[in-house]
Amino acid sequence: MKRYIFTLIMVLVSFSTIDAQRGCRSRLTQEEFNDRQREFFEKEAVLTKQESDQFFELYFELQKKKRANNHKVWELMHNLKNDASEQEYDRVLKEIYRLRLENTELDSTYYLKYKEVIPSKKIYKIFRAEPKFQREIIRGMNHTGRSRGMRRR
Repeated sequence: MKRYIFTLIMVLVSFSTIDAQRGCRSRLTQEEFNDRQREFFEKEAVLTKQESDQFFELYFELQKKKRANNHKVWELMHNLKNDASEQEYDRVLKEIYRLRLENTELDSTYYLKYKEVIPSKKIYKIFRAEPKFQREIIRGMNHTGRSRGMRRR
């Protein structure tokens, strides 16, 4: 019986290894995600090559800063022990709200920078495209046979 269970486990492990070797992954690298996002936004906002280059340098810079803050929030939330004191909960919550406020301030600062390189109408179109892009990515990840992470139009 032990031999049978061991054999079954080995077969299951080998199948999962084969799937991994075939490249069955549901996650995009950050570079792949950025490339697809850029392509999607360029089409939605009808950006020229120059506008795109200038805007996305700023956009990805902002996203990197916000991602770092969001990672800090995640760490704070996941590292707090259930038996922490009320003061510790208060300290963590204050830091989380500070980081969220910092992200909002970054958005405002970068909006002014965006206005220097592209018209407000195109900034608006990009902001409208962000949730559309997120839906496309999610749909693509739920349909594994399609272009790994995003449907093609």
